[in-house]
Amino acid sequence: MSDAQENNPETVWKIIKKVRVAMLVTQKDTEFEGRPLQAFPEPETGRILFMTDSQHVIDEVNANRNVLLTFADLGGNDFAAIDGEAKITNDSAKIKELWTPWAQAFWDSPEDPSIRIIEVTPHRARYWDAPNRVATMIAMLAGAVTGKTPELGKSGDVQLN
Repeated sequence: MSDAQENNPETVWKIIKKVRVAMLVTQKDTEFEGRPLQAFPEPETGRILFMTDSQHVIDEVNANRNVLLTFADLGGNDFAAIDGEAKITNDSAKIKELWTPWAQAFWDSPEDPSIRIIEVTPHRARYWDAPNRVATMIAMLAGAVTGKTPELGKSGDVQLN
């Protein structure tokens, strides 16, 4: 990736909305654990929401609210790593609002009493917003031929909160 950097929160939110599934990484003692979860980004509130019923995940978030989210769009060459603070809620109105066919695959209805929301308030993000693979390959080949470092997109550190 080139040194072209931008500090644009909109780029991070664009990646989150495009990818929609994050690896949510929590910490238990000295171990890290990641799992893929459907993300419900709310740029207007500055939050990213997830639904779970995993007591394991709920316990880890309650014990250590610091989490890492990673989003990767391999086809588009877009990536984001976001650290933030998480909390668990059981807001039934929000669960109904977030209900999707994806959720139906895991729970019978939004009234399932085991469903919880993981509400992440992101603090800092690192992102890489690059051209697709074909454009990246062409830029790399051109760089190899010309001896110039190829322009491979933008990256940056962004304060989100």
